[in-house]
Amino acid sequence: MVLDEAYVNFAREHAMELALKHPHVIIARTFSKGYSLCFQRVGYFVGHPDLIEALEKIRDSYNVNGLGQVAALATLNHLGYYRANFRRIIRTRQEVGSRLKALGFEVLPSETNFILARPPRLPAEQWLQKLRDHKVLVRWFRSPAVSAFLRITIGTESEARSLVSAVKKILRQGV
Repeated sequence: MVLDEAYVNFAREHAMELALKHPHVIIARTFSKGYSLCFQRVGYFVGHPDLIEALEKIRDSYNVNGLGQVAALATLNHLGYYRANFRRIIRTRQEVGSRLKALGFEVLPSETNFILARPPRLPAEQWLQKLRDHKVLVRWFRSPAVSAFLRITIGTESEARSLVSAVKKILRQGV
């Protein structure tokens, strides 16, 4: 069993103990989300040595380039900085969610570095364009399961303020 913990740095819980306790469980983690190395595609598995050995047999021998390796190791030398950043993102995620709820959005619970928010009055796809017109970038997916929602990545506090300010302006325009 593989448990994907790509967003673990933004969550309250993790499943690491399961991988350390059960020989059929493996945890997959990445440096992409929490450590801002998405373009490096550096990740790792934690699990029973037999599972790791089996993965080694099918792994491409050059699956992580030198720059990715150096970048991943550098993050490990600065964990204090990254842990503080995780806490900041969690705090900002909670604040953005609360502000959007107060403005009429439905905000789903999140343990990631983004939120899914259903906007009021207009379909999410129209909100996407209105926010872009205000220089605020969010994502929208056509898939029926999430098409009513905007995917809002949590960045800096300044970006969060810009988002909320743009939402208020759009709502004042009487959409």
